[in-house]
Amino acid sequence: MKAIAIPKQNWISAITLDFIKDGWWKGHPALHLALTGSECPDQDVMISILEILIKSKGLLPRTGQIIRLSGRTNLLDPLMELFAQSLRDYDFSAQIVLGDGPVPSWAGGMWKIMRLSRQMVPTVVNEIWYSPKLAEGTTEIPDLTALPPSKGILCYIDRQFSVPATLEFMAKSPYHWILL
Repeated sequence: MKAIAIPKQNWISAITLDFIKDGWWKGHPALHLALTGSECPDQDVMISILEILIKSKGLLPRTGQIIRLSGRTNLLDPLMELFAQSLRDYDFSAQIVLGDGPVPSWAGGMWKIMRLSRQMVPTVVNEIWYSPKLAEGTTEIPDLTALPPSKGILCYIDRQFSVPATLEFMAKSPYHWILL
């Protein structure tokens, strides 16, 4: 992992160059942006971060130049829509890793990954990373209720469960699951 120097601000805590470790894009190099949950202070900060990303573009292969946003997202940040559009304008493949909450409106056009720990059913994501909390005293993994009628959602199940419980879950589920 290589850290990329960024100006001191409270919007993005770090930018690193590293290989993606999980999911469909596993093994691909990407620039990882760790969001803090704060709003972008102003357009000057956003532009300075974009300039750093554009200068760092040469560290990535020419095809599939991935920027992966993770951490705490601010659903109401007025500059995030502009930032997301700017990433697309500079031909970055933008991805966002989300928790159990709603998908931000500004994430349209991004590859969306949702980490689920409960049976909530997302409506517009590309990948699901399912890691449910088991009821006390049980080893049965709860199935998702019903995924949206979208073809192409990649479903991953966390490896934290026993082999018999995981195999039983995968056999009973109507969806195709891959180990995360």
